[in-house]
Amino acid sequence: MTQSIIQDRFVLIRNLAIFCMIGNLLYFIFPFPAIVWRLFFIILGVYCCYVNYLRYGFSNIERLMIAFSGLNLVYFFVSHLWSNPPMTNIGNTLYALFAFVMFAFFGKKGILTPKFILISTVTLTIASIPSFYNAQQIALAQLYGGGDETTVNASVIFLMLLPLLFCVKKRIVSLSLFCVCLFFIIIGAKRGNILAAVIPSVLYIWMLFKENRKNVFKIAVLIISVLLIAVWVKDLILGDEYLLGRIEDTLEGNSSGRDRIYPVMWNMWVGTDKIINFLFGYGYNGTLLYSPLHKFAHSDWLEILVDFGLLGAVIYASIFISFVRLYFKLDKGYARIVCLFIVSIWFMKTLYSTAFLDEKLALMAIPFGCLYEGCFFKDNSISK
Repeated sequence: MTQSIIQDRFVLIRNLAIFCMIGNLLYFIFPFPAIVWRLFFIILGVYCCYVNYLRYGFSNIERLMIAFSGLNLVYFFVSHLWSNPPMTNIGNTLYALFAFVMFAFFGKKGILTPKFILISTVTLTIASIPSFYNAQQIALAQLYGGGDETTVNASVIFLMLLPLLFCVKKRIVSLSLFCVCLFFIIIGAKRGNILAAVIPSVLYIWMLFKENRKNVFKIAVLIISVLLIAVWVKDLILGDEYLLGRIEDTLEGNSSGRDRIYPVMWNMWVGTDKIINFLFGYGYNGTLLYSPLHKFAHSDWLEILVDFGLLGAVIYASIFISFVRLYFKLDKGYARIVCLFIVSIWFMKTLYSTAFLDEKLALMAIPFGCLYEGCFFKDNSISK
């Protein structure tokens, strides 16, 4: 009886976590700021991390995520000695990384059920649509206010949802949501997000063919569906003049200023004559405070090298190395593909943006947690 009550308690926490994620996406319809949703989510995450450690211990990848979160937190508080950094970035980092450890715990508890995954995926996708259009309205307001950026970065929501789609066992639902995500990724016109969606999309379609390869009728339906989707995507791209303009800009070498930002940030770190800056960086938001451009690096790796130095880069790189090790620990098939989905999207985003400063990274924590369901493992060593 006691065990049942404890299990019900964590089911409630699991449901509250998803509720907070939906509330964070739809923060603009509530009479209180988004920080309320994020703070409550982080509190749930810290509690689950504590119980996770006591009951199962952390895997290497969980330890590294906690270590990188701790590094950010220490630098954030120390930086108050000479600056006043806003809470947004540190809140986003804690929200995203604690989500991975929390959902890993839910996976170990065996409460990431197919029904829960189905309901969560559908509701999160639906909630992402008004969130996207709200971000679009904000971008347009900035444009009318004198800004020059109309790209809707909120399309990253749908990019982060892609790994979760493959965890949905009802393939008709999954394929429908896949088309929804592709639509918003394309109309968002964020070149990096479109590029990052290529590998997951190819893997997704390949796995659909693989699991239906013995059924001639289903294969025929899939071929027709894929061809129709391909034509639809082509028409969607060719009908979007703004997106075509951005693609043309890319081909002509226009990288939205990254060609100027990257050399400055790299020289700032590697060219320093102070070993302490080389090893430990310039401090939280160092790219904003000390770079001559006073801009974020638009790359996780350069942002981390400038802010946290070689120490931060080693810890962050170790997370991806642990993902590779996790991949080989998983049984071949669905689990490995989901793991590859997650790491390919995350890594691609590190190259053109700052993934660890985006709370939407937390959406990939749900499929990450599914990897910790016992049926995916060759043995029990993954949680050790």
